[in-house]
Amino acid sequence: MQTTKIEITATLKSVSKFGTAKYIFKVEDRSNGGLYHFLLTKEKALKLANADSEFPSGVNLRLSGRISRNVQNTLNFVKVHAVDGHDVQAWAERNSSPTVNPEVVAKAQTRINEAEEEAMRRRAPPDPPPAFKSPGEAFEKAMYLLVRQVRLKDSKLTMTEIYVIRDALNMLKERAGL
Repeated sequence: MQTTKIEITATLKSVSKFGTAKYIFKVEDRSNGGLYHFLLTKEKALKLANADSEFPSGVNLRLSGRISRNVQNTLNFVKVHAVDGHDVQAWAERNSSPTVNPEVVAKAQTRINEAEEEAMRRRAPPDPPPAFKSPGEAFEKAMYLLVRQVRLKDSKLTMTEIYVIRDALNMLKERAGL
């Protein structure tokens, strides 16, 4: 008789040590509320821990394994695929897990900072709105932009177009003396 394969998303309830090289995880299946427990080696378990080697209860684990035939509510051959929607390695680096070399985290943070700086340098400021010569020209330009947006399936104004319409309305307001 073959065991049943299971893939679930479960909430971590508790973790306790089992001997010197293993940890017992107790989880609750989010879809049906079933309680399961399973063992992980110290190396795999500590990837889920934070810098203080504490396991954050309440996180969601996406895991797969096989339901044991012999012991009720026990999972065997468990593999944790994700923690709160993050890859396990990414989770370990993000939470400074004891299994991650601090140099790796420092290099990753440096790359993130460099990428953010580069993105800010490449970001162009919005074009300045054009100056209008007359209220009639302002009205025509604003109406052109609005009519074009009405015809589009997914209308969306850029910041420049919003400023053009705003300036045109302000000019017409001043002209009318409102």
